[in-house]
Order: sequence, then C-alpha cells, then structure tokens
Amino acid sequence: MARMTRLSVVLGRVNCPNRGNIAVDICLFCDHLTAVDLDRPSPVIFCRPPRPPGGQRQRRTATLPVRRPSAGGPVRSPVVPPELKQAILDESLRHPRWGAQRIANALRDRGVLVSVRKVLQVFTQERLNHAWQRLERLEWQVVCGAVTPNEEQVRALEAHDPCFRERQLCGSRPGERVLVFSAGPVGAAARSMARVPMRVPVHVHFAIDTFSGYAFGLVQAGEASVGRELLWRAGVAPFLAEHGFTLQHVHLLDEETQSGFAIRLLQAVLPKWLSRVPGGDEVTVAGLQRRLDAVLSAYNRNPVTGFPNMGQPPICRLTGGGVD
Repeated sequence: MARMTRLSVVLGRVNCPNRGNIAVDICLFCDHLTAVDLDRPSPVIFCRPPRPPGGQRQRRTATLPVRRPSAGGPVRSPVVPPELKQAILDESLRHPRWGAQRIANALRDRGVLVSVRKVLQVFTQERLNHAWQRLERLEWQVVCGAVTPNEEQVRALEAHDPCFRERQLCGSRPGERVLVFSAGPVGAAARSMARVPMRVPVHVHFAIDTFSGYAFGLVQAGEASVGRELLWRAGVAPFLAEHGFTLQHVHLLDEETQSGFAIRLLQAVLPKWLSRVPGGDEVTVAGLQRRLDAVLSAYNRNPVTGFPNMGQPPICRLTGGGVD
C-alpha cells in the first residue's frame, strides 16, 4: 500500500509527486486524496500517491506524464445533485467554522450519503474553502434577513466582525446615530503623532455614521474636547443636512470604550494617513488635515467589508446611489 504523503498548499498550488506543481483544485478530484485541511494557517492535503513501476521512486528530474483530455472533450468533475449541494451549503453555514470532514460526518449522521470529496467540490464551486469565506456568506444572509442565526452562528460572526457585535446600536438611517472619538482609544496613533514636530499638542478626532459607515476627521491643536464638538457641529451636521438628513444622536466615546466601528476605521485609515506625514519643520495642522481628508475621501468611496456595508462604499450607502 502506498505511504501517506503530506503536501503543503502554497498560493493555491501543490507539488504533486506524480504531476508536478498543480492547482489544489485538481487534487480535490484525485482518486488518491485522503484528507484535506485548508482552514489552518498553513493549509495541507494528505494523499497516497502510487509508486512508479518497479517500486522505485521517480527522480525529480524525470518527465512526468501529462493526463490529456479524452477524445470526447475535457474530463469534467461529477455533477453534485442540487439537493445534496443545498444540504452541504446549509450545513456549512450552520457551522461556518467546521471543515469539510466534520460537515461530511454530520451529514452522514443524519442519513445523507456524502463524501469529503463532494463537500470540497461544493466548497470550490461556491468559493467557500476557507472559514472566513463561509462567515462572510453567513453574515450577508443574516443582514438580508434570509437566515435567523442561532447562538453558535452569532458567536462566530461576532468574533469574525466586531461591528456585527454592535448591530443593535446601528442607526436605521443616516444621522440617527453618529459616533465621535479620538484616535487614542484603539492603537498607537498618539505615540505615532509624537514624531510630528508640533509646538502644541495635536489631536485627531473621527466621527462615523453607524448606518452608512461614512467617516469624518479633524486634526486639531489645543483642547481635545473642543475639537470633538467642533467636528460634529461644523463637519458632520452640515454634511448630512446637505444630503437631506438630520443629525439626531451623537455619542462621544471615551478612551476606555472599544467600539468595533472605531477599530475598523482606525485600522483602515491611520496607517495610510501617518505614512503621508512628512518629517521636518514644514508640518502644519492644515497640512495634516489636507492629507487626512484625502485618505478619508478614498475610504468613503471604496467598498467596506463587514457589517453594515457588506462590500458597499459608505457614500453609496448614505446617498443610495453610485460613486461620483
């Protein structure tokens, strides 16, 4: 019997002993495949490749045989019946952190005849090979109202997307609930700003509309509390009024509050903004504000993953239209 071989998956490809460097999708339909684990940090597959004739290992320099398509056309993978495919999809979203082996075992326990290879085939067709892909599919269905999540699904989604944990606090329309916070609570922005040669303390404040994810920013020198109020009074409220909305509730987050909306925004914006800050004495508050406005403009006009945008740009969700 051929010996078990463990093959690493690197950038979606595998060094097969018989076929050379091939796409991992090909391995999923190989008769010698025994197990697959694509959800771990270093994905691997296990197989029992047949030994070459004579019992001798092939040398790496040998020419490997190439499987050519039959005369009737290319070899196609077996079609998965629609009922079986739907059962696999339902089970994978019911337990999005489970791999193909556990899903196949759970279906067999309920009397559904399915192999691990069939589960992997459906995963490949639906682009659900990784747990994060299954979680994003589940989150989309929950947001659309197609699925009512159970406790296990809610825990998995809250761990995957911090904003989903605050879904009950999200506004139902633009301006209903706006968060205002400084850059200090969730990161090293304050320490990063220490390299900016300013003679007075510089504070960076942000506001985000929880319905659309639209973000605002203000670089301010002086008292921090003054800057936060100035941001929502002179920046957020006029912008919403210009688009036909009224600012209803403003929530000021203190330094101890960890908000998923704030974490996601700062992780996306701060590194890009700080990388544009030049060194030397030519740095001014106006220059910092100009660069921050450019970064926020790009953020608001590009797709944002996770709740509540689900891949929609903040400006499109706010206005209900496209990107200008």
